[in-house]
Parts: sequence; C-alpha cells; structure tokens
Amino acid sequence: MLSKKEKYKVIWSDGVIMEKKKIRSRKIVKYGMAFLIPIICIVIHMMMTDCYPFGKNTILLGDSNTQYYAFFVELSGRIRQGKSIFFSWDMGLGYDFYTNFFYYLASPVNLIAVLFGGSHMELGMIVSMCIQVGLCGVTMTYFLSHTSRNKMQHGWLNDILCVVMGMAYSMCDYMLAYQYNLIWLICLLLVPVMMLGVERLIEGGDVRLYFVMLFMSFVFNFYFSWFVAMIAVIWFIDVKKDSWKMFWKRGVKFALTSITAALSACVVLVPCFLAIVGREGASSLTEDIPFSKFGNFANLFQSFFWGHDIDIAGRTLYARNMYMGLSLLFLAVVYVFNRNIQLRARVKRLVEIALLVACLNLTGALYVLHGFTYPHLYSYRYAFILVILLIVSAFECAVNWTKPGVREVILTAVVFLAFFGGVFLENNEVQNVVCYMVTILLIIYLFMVFVLQARNSIKINSLIVNFIVILFAELISNAVYVNTDAYTTGKEHLGGTDGWRAIYNEKDNSDLNRKTSWILSQNNTVYSDTNIFSSIINTKVTWLFDALGMVYQDHGATYAYRNTTPVTALMFNVRNVLSDADAYYGGYTKEQRYNLKNDVYDIDDEIAWYTTDYAVGAGFSTDGSIKDWNVSDVVPFEVQNEFVKDVSGVEGVFTRVSPDELTDFDVKYRGSAPDRQILPDGVTLERKTDKNAYTYMNVSLDEDYHASQIYTFTAPRDMHLYVSLEDANKLCNIVTVDGNVIADINEYDAYPSPKDVLDLGELKSGQKVEIQAVNLSTVLKKGVTCIDFYEYHDDRMQECKESIKDRTLSLDTVTSTYVKGTVTANEDGILYTSIPYYRGFTAYVDGKKTDITTLANGALVGLELTAGTHTIEFRYVTYGFKLGLILSAAGWLIAVLYMVNLRRSRKKKVQAA
Repeated sequence: MLSKKEKYKVIWSDGVIMEKKKIRSRKIVKYGMAFLIPIICIVIHMMMTDCYPFGKNTILLGDSNTQYYAFFVELSGRIRQGKSIFFSWDMGLGYDFYTNFFYYLASPVNLIAVLFGGSHMELGMIVSMCIQVGLCGVTMTYFLSHTSRNKMQHGWLNDILCVVMGMAYSMCDYMLAYQYNLIWLICLLLVPVMMLGVERLIEGGDVRLYFVMLFMSFVFNFYFSWFVAMIAVIWFIDVKKDSWKMFWKRGVKFALTSITAALSACVVLVPCFLAIVGREGASSLTEDIPFSKFGNFANLFQSFFWGHDIDIAGRTLYARNMYMGLSLLFLAVVYVFNRNIQLRARVKRLVEIALLVACLNLTGALYVLHGFTYPHLYSYRYAFILVILLIVSAFECAVNWTKPGVREVILTAVVFLAFFGGVFLENNEVQNVVCYMVTILLIIYLFMVFVLQARNSIKINSLIVNFIVILFAELISNAVYVNTDAYTTGKEHLGGTDGWRAIYNEKDNSDLNRKTSWILSQNNTVYSDTNIFSSIINTKVTWLFDALGMVYQDHGATYAYRNTTPVTALMFNVRNVLSDADAYYGGYTKEQRYNLKNDVYDIDDEIAWYTTDYAVGAGFSTDGSIKDWNVSDVVPFEVQNEFVKDVSGVEGVFTRVSPDELTDFDVKYRGSAPDRQILPDGVTLERKTDKNAYTYMNVSLDEDYHASQIYTFTAPRDMHLYVSLEDANKLCNIVTVDGNVIADINEYDAYPSPKDVLDLGELKSGQKVEIQAVNLSTVLKKGVTCIDFYEYHDDRMQECKESIKDRTLSLDTVTSTYVKGTVTANEDGILYTSIPYYRGFTAYVDGKKTDITTLANGALVGLELTAGTHTIEFRYVTYGFKLGLILSAAGWLIAVLYMVNLRRSRKKKVQAA
C-alpha cells in the first residue's frame, strides 16, 4: 500500500513522462513536416514529368547529369575495390581524385548514394538530393525554433510558423533552380545551424557549435564554405547588440574560432587551395564586362514574383531565382516599420539587405564575392544569403508583431507601389500573365489582411494564420508551376548505355593501355579513361587538347579524346575506342560492329570497336628535343608534326593542302553573310590567310536556326585528307563524300566544340566532298571560321612508330598511386609519358629520386634520362596533403586544449557556487 507522498511522486513522475512524450511527439511532427513536404513535392514533380524511377527522364540537371554522375560512379567503384583516394587513372588520362572528392563528393549524405552502386547511381543521387533538400527545411526550422529572436510563446502556432518558414528556405527558387547541384546542398543545410552557433558565441561565449559547423562546411565542400564564411560574418555583425567593448571581445573569439576551424580542416583546404591556384587559363563568360557595370535592378526585383521563370543553369550574369514567398517578402517589408524591434537592429538589417541587393547586381561585387574570380555560369551563388536574411526578417516581424498604425500602413503601401512601378516600368525580361496576375492578387490579399489587423478587425493570431496558409499554398503552387520544364533525359539513357555497357567493360585497359567511348555525341566520362569534366584538373592538359584539335571547352574544365589522328593515338596510348562516329577517330580501324536499338530516339545505332596499332606504350625515351615541343601553333596538324619530329626525327606526317590545290573549291553561306572587312573583337587570324579564314555575320531571322558556311571541292588526286575547323562560336559539322554522310548533326548526334578535326578518309581522285560548318552564333553576331586541309602520309607515321618501339616504357606495376616500369634510352635525353602532370608526383630513376621535367607547357610528365636501361617509378600523394595534415593536427590540438580548459573553468565555477 503506497503512502500519500509516494502516490504523489508516482503521479508527478508520470506527468513529467507524459509531458516529455508530448514534446517529443510534437518535435517529430514538426521536423517531419519540414523534412517530408519538400521531398513529396519533388517526388510529385518526378511523377508528373516521367523522371526516373517513374520514367526515362531525370531531375538531375546540368552538371549533376553531365559531371557529378561520373564521380559518384567512380567513388562507388573505388570503395568497392579498395582503391586509394589520392589518384585515379579512370578519367582524364589520370587525375587527382583527392581534391575532386572534396569538391564534388565529400557530403556524408552522398554515402547513401554510393550504397546504391554504380548500376543504380542515378536513383542514389536522387535520394541523396531529396534528403539534403529536406534537411535544409529541418535545419532552418530548427534555427527559427531556437534562435533568441523567437519571442513568440512556444506552442502549435509557433511550431507551424517555424515549419512553413523553414519550407520557404528549402523550396525557394534558389533551391528549386539549384537543388540538383548536390555539391552545394550540404553547406546550405549547415548554414542555419552555423548561424545558431554564432548566436551562442555572441550571447554566451560558447564557441562549440559554431566551430563544428564551420569545420564541417570546410570539409564537406571547401568551395561553398567561402559563402558560408560570408554569412557567418554578416550574422555576427547582425546579432551584435552589446557594448562595443563586448563586441570586440566576442569578435576576437569569433575570429580565433574561425581560424581554428579552418586550421583543423587544412588537410582538405591546403591541397584543394593549391590545386585551384594551379589552374591556368580558364575563361569565364564575363571577362569582357566592365568591373563597375550594374545590372537591371527591376529584373532582380521581378524575380521575387510568384511563378517567375527560374534560371536553372544560372546563365544570366545578375541575380535571379529570388522568390521565397510573397508572404515573406511582405512581412520583411513590414519588419522595417515594426516598432517592437529596435530601430538600430532594423536599420542594420536594412543596410545588410541593401548591400547584398547591390552586390548581386554589380559586376565588380560578383568578382570579389565569388572569391576574386568570375564563375562559369551560376553567377549569383551567394544569393541564398539574401534569401535567409529576408526569411529571418519576416520571422522576426511575425513573432514581434505589433498592431500597425496609419503611418506603417501608408509606408508599406508606398514601398510596394514603388516596387511594382519600378518592375513594370524598367524590367526587360517580361514574364507571362499568370505570373503577374497571381503576384498582384496575393499582395492585394496580404495588404487587406494587414489593414484589417490595423483596424483591429482580426486578431494577431488570425493574421499570422492567414500569412502561414498563404505562404504554404504559394510555396507548393510555385514549386509545381515553375518546375514544369525542370527535367531532362539522363546521359545513360541518351547514349543507350544499357545496350553497350557490357561490351565496353570487356576490353582490357590495364597498364595504362587506355580505352574510351563516344556514342551519340555523349561525352560520358564514366566510360572513358581519357575524358573528364572537372573544375579541379590540370588545365594545361585542356589547352594541349586544344592545340591538338581535340575536344575541349573554353572554360578549361573539359577535354575529351575525339578528333583524333594516328599521332594522338601514339601520344596518349589510347588503344581502343567504342564509337559510332568514324570521321572523328582518324588512325583507328573498325574491329567489330554492333547494331543497337536506342529507345530514347527510337533509332538503330551502329557502333563499333575501333583499334589502332599506333598506341605503343604509356611512354618512350627520346633524344631530348621533346623538351622544346611547341604546342602554341594555331594549326593542330603542325603541332602534331612537331611532336613526331621531336620523338623520332621524322618530318611531314601531315602536309598542308591549300584550298587552291583542291579542285572547284567553293564557299557558300547559309543563314550568314560574308564579312571580310570586320573581324569580331579579340579575334586574330595569326598565321592563317584570307583563303582559309572566313568571316561572317549571322543574319538568320530565327534564333533557333544556326548559321553555317558550306565548303565544297573535288579531290584533285588520290589522297588521305584531314580537315581542321575552328570557330570561337563553336561548331558542329556535316560532312559528305560523294553524297555519303560521314559526319552528321541531328537531335541525337551533335557536340559543339571550338575545334573539330575530321578524317575525310582516303579520297580517290574526283570524289566530291561537302563540309557544312554549323556555328552557334546568335543573330547579328560576327565570327570567323578557320579551315585547314592536310594530307596524311602513313608511311612516315609507320617510320616514326618503328623508330620508337624498342624504347617504349614497359610497365610492371600500375596502382592508383604507384607506377613501375623499365625503359631503354639509346642516348641521353627525355622520357616522354602520357601521364598528366600533377605536383603530387615524385619520380625515381633506378631508385634515386629525380626531378620531373614537365612537357607540353606543363601538361605531361617527363624525366631526364641517361643512355641505358632504367627502372622508372612514379609515386603519388596529393600535393599539400602532408602539410595540411600537420596543420590540421595543430588545429585540433588547439581545439581540444580549449575544450579541456573550458570544462575545467566551468567545473571550478560549479564548485565555487
């Protein structure tokens, strides 16, 4: 029998347990809603647009489809096979995997994608994307629930307000446009928790949460952490509310904590920083724009409208994708006039927002705030900071609501009248009627609710509920409306990979005997030892591919083994090519054909294994002339001629054929007009003559119709002819010989590139050739297409091959980070290798460490050798890794010592109390 006191204890205990269960249940519902609703919207969008796994389209757009997918597949394979994280031979002829891992793959959520394996990686990436988008809503909801700015009594209304405003973060246009950009999402979901850490540092001196969040940001994506650090500084200034003395005291702690977090992450930051500063010559879309040029502010303000088109690729230079809910925008405006919030805080927030708006529309600010560089696309990557400040302003306005007076109502009306007036009068990117009508109606409704509350016709809670309901409805409807076209066809489906993946994997590529594929113009780097698309590569390899006439892109991040000749086969030791494009793989012969059905385009595609006997090895000894190999010539065939001469002494593998030597050579223009007098700014003809440099102006009336020049001629004699075409506006080419198409352009077979080298084959005297060079110039744009013809002499190439076959590098061991082989040098000279140069390589000749001699302007690895037979070894550790590891150890030592000291001081305070 329990006593009365004991019964009371049991009842009290049960009450506490029940209350804790209620709180826990409420939290599960709150954060579950913030997590699941954005994901459900994504899944609905996938179902509506037949995206995988509901169809053959994909929501992995842009770089996610063309770039990240290959790295995810490779990561899965490396984990499964236990390969080193430092270096990979599986793409780009060889590249530093460590720095690429921390740029593209380091988010721990991506491990979920890896679990799906290479064959289901698309689904794994979609799951990873959805989880991280959902977590963005969770972390923003968590921040709003726990920030000291939350003055509202905690209950169901506060919970719903936090959830819906958290959703505004995960479903804003910035997220909708860039949600496929998996490499950024991890930092975007860390930002709200990091901001909470800044508050705790300022208000209580506790640095732990801020330190951990900033450290994680540096490690999970070192690039985007630049923007995370920016908002950390902005939020530190924003939160400041004590005396200046305390502000500077906290500022020192903030700075030291930031430095310690960066120091602790140096094992990532140092190698990656050194890799980035080593990139040279990459271009951007904005190099020719004045530093002080402002964009159209009306266009920026218009992007806050419901249903505004989202700029998925970030192709516009100035900020777009700013919508996060008109209800929030309305509250953010009212925030400025809210008397319950300190005037100093409101003025400070207004200045921060105004500066960000200006910076998002000023070229110089774009340069500085993107890390002192102009980015290639996605020019307003830090726009999420403005979104967050507006969300927080709206939230603070709601939780500190005070009944507005006449002055507040009038000022709010004036702001929105000026806002709409500026947009409609000055913008030059007109949207559809639905966008304008819905936006105007929403603002009118919100203003009516605002006026009703000012007149005491509705209570504050009713006003907040109205704003919550409208915000929720507009977020969901906007996501459905603007995402209608936010899908594409996956690279695997476009290239019909399922039909030939097994065929490709059958070929051996051990000992750097490389293979690649190019099918239906898909640069699918998953199935290529030679091609790569990465922001962290040795760009000098890109410019070498440019000099050789092979595929590259002028942003410096892409090169691909296409537009080949026998010389490039020798140069890069590429033995096998799986392709459907004969003309683009000179020097290769068909070994075996396959007929495959492509379901996406509903066509039968003939592919073949192309092989060559010119790929004699990964390297060979030379007399040393290769050290001075000039790769700056504007004609690819001359660059290749010099290479052959330097490694073998053989001259004239290619000899120039002028247009005058070709019978009945003629040029016609289609959709363009000759313009021989005026060249576009910055274009120089260098060594070319007027006879093979053809200037033009695009006079097509249809923007979707591309201008072209058509070159026709008759072969004057039997000859093996190659052609090189170059145009800064990028080219695709249609080539026929006696009416038979050997290169074509259609919806499934076109890859624009600044240069093309095509093998016209062994022409017989009298055969008629037509080359249509289709450029991607826009209407009224000027350009110049350069065309060069060269005759190939196989007897001279065979002589070259025979001269070096006894001095090739024979490989005994090849692992991710170690290569060992033997080579015989007939005389003192240089070992040429087809290994791309990265500073992490160390070389040993006969066991002795030897300095590396870079070749081709720093693109490839070479070694100085003396006459005789030598054992060659290459070892690889990412450059800067060891220094970074030491600095990281120092950073963690400082952090641990600080934590220990903090714990001791707290223990002493408790004992003293």
